[in-house]
Amino acid sequence: MADAAFDAAGLPNDLTAGGAQFLVRSSARRIPPPLTHLGDGSCLARIGCGVLPALLAVRVIEASVTVILADGTVRTEQWRLLTSLPGPVAFPAAELVDLYHERRQPEAAYFSVKATMPDGRVLRSRSLQGLDQEVYALLATCQALIRAAADTVCTRPEADMDRISFTVLQSTAADTVVTATGILEVRQPTYVVVEPCQTAPTPEVPRVFRGQ
Repeated sequence: MADAAFDAAGLPNDLTAGGAQFLVRSSARRIPPPLTHLGDGSCLARIGCGVLPALLAVRVIEASVTVILADGTVRTEQWRLLTSLPGPVAFPAAELVDLYHERRQPEAAYFSVKATMPDGRVLRSRSLQGLDQEVYALLATCQALIRAAADTVCTRPEADMDRISFTVLQSTAADTVVTATGILEVRQPTYVVVEPCQTAPTPEVPRVFRGQ
């Protein structure tokens, strides 16, 4: 799977020659003329005119994606996908559109490890062993955060795993560790009342007056 920047005819042709299947997003300027329309709305076409020695047969899927933001803003985007997966029965167009949407999850995971967790900091070790240790620490922490998100989804079925913000998840985990929320038992403070001590009265000293 690849974005629109990798939809050049050379890359899909090389993937097909190597025996691999591909699902890439085509740019808006590429409009392959349909040859055969399929039952799921997709069509068969050929690309690579003037570029490849032989035209490459592809399957074209047109999809309209609508996103509704929290503030009610509606944004609609047109997708044109090219794939080498044949047949609408084995690989329906709707399932391929959903699969392409999931492509962003690995990218978001790599971005979380490379940018979100380090927060602008770089690896400090100057040896290969130290770098391996830091990388494994980042991966282990990322895995623990993802497991925490998965546990949250299990306890709240209405929540969507894809809608959980990794940045918020990391900040919440850090605050939980610092404050030990749900880890240490909260004890009520004990108040000690100290009453003032009553001192014995000072005895009066008799005064002696001398007459003139």
